[in-house]
Amino acid sequence: MAKTLRNLDHRAIIAALRTIGEDKNVRQKYIAKRMRREESWVSKVLTGETMLSSPEFMGWARVLKMTPTELMNVVEQMRKVLR
Repeated sequence: MAKTLRNLDHRAIIAALRTIGEDKNVRQKYIAKRMRREESWVSKVLTGETMLSSPEFMGWARVLKMTPTELMNVVEQMRKVLR
């Protein structure tokens, strides 16, 4: 089984979520409330302890007021930076 936690793609997703969240001044508490999850889950996502499912990725994009495609474009940019 391939190691997926903390591989390049996973690190790019984390970097994108953190960067956009900071740029938009979105707090973990707000993300947790909007996604109906615990703050600890948000923290685990942002520290790489857990991965997002596709529906969670789409929900996170909506919380950030983006489309999933826009968020994925940022992930791709982060992927190039992290290489």
